Amino acid sequence: MNKNEKIIEVKNLQKSFDGITVLKGVDFSVYKGQVLSIIGSSGSGKSTILRCINQLETIDEGEITICNDKLYYYDENGNAKSADEKERKKINLNCGLVFQNFNLFPHFSVLKNVSDPQVQVLKLTRKEADENAFTLLEKVGLLDKKDNFPCQLSGGQKQRVSIARALALKPSLLCFDEPTSALDPELTFEILNIIKMLSKEDRTMIVVTHEMQFAKEISDEVIFLDSGMILERGKSSEIFNNPENERTKKFLMKFD
Repeated sequence: MNKNEKIIEVKNLQKSFDGITVLKGVDFSVYKGQVLSIIGSSGSGKSTILRCINQLETIDEGEITICNDKLYYYDENGNAKSADEKERKKINLNCGLVFQNFNLFPHFSVLKNVSDPQVQVLKLTRKEADENAFTLLEKVGLLDKKDNFPCQLSGGQKQRVSIARALALKPSLLCFDEPTSALDPELTFEILNIIKMLSKEDRTMIVVTHEMQFAKEISDEVIFLDSGMILERGKSSEIFNNPENERTKKFLMKFD
């Protein structure tokens, strides 16, 4: 594994909604096998970053490069450009997103929720897709629920299925958007353990979370976002044990 391989680079990311600026020139990179956590108060723009990376929102200004492919960039004349539709689809295959609210298909079984994207997107046979799904469901401890439907699952089980579904497409970058925000403490613990397991497999991940102890344990680097700007970034130990910015200190004091 080449730890110097840059999986994603974001430069001067800017985004507004209805005239309100949500992201104000965000810059960061994530290298292969690295786990980056983004922390900050609600409304600071954390989830918007992930939505821009995963093409769920368009950006106003800036550059996003994923696995050396330019999603948004400036040409030689300084004009803002975005990749064409074919290139965007290719880039999107390199990103997986686990949502807060699971986003499972309610009319699909657990197995079909995990296998169907492989058939539709990766063009695998149903047999190949099902075999991969069996392996992934076993990995997240839900093989025995393969024939159940989402309505028959707990919140934690639904989130485990959504993690298996994201893994099924073999993304180079796995993003988690507050993966435990809809769960009670007991179910939160099981999801955090699965993400910890994935982090030990040298997967490249961006995790937006309000679970500070978890972020401290899992992260190589941490970004503290406030009002759409990165106020502080650094190694996990530096941010949590010795933050320099006063706003970061005040934010983290709430979790002591």
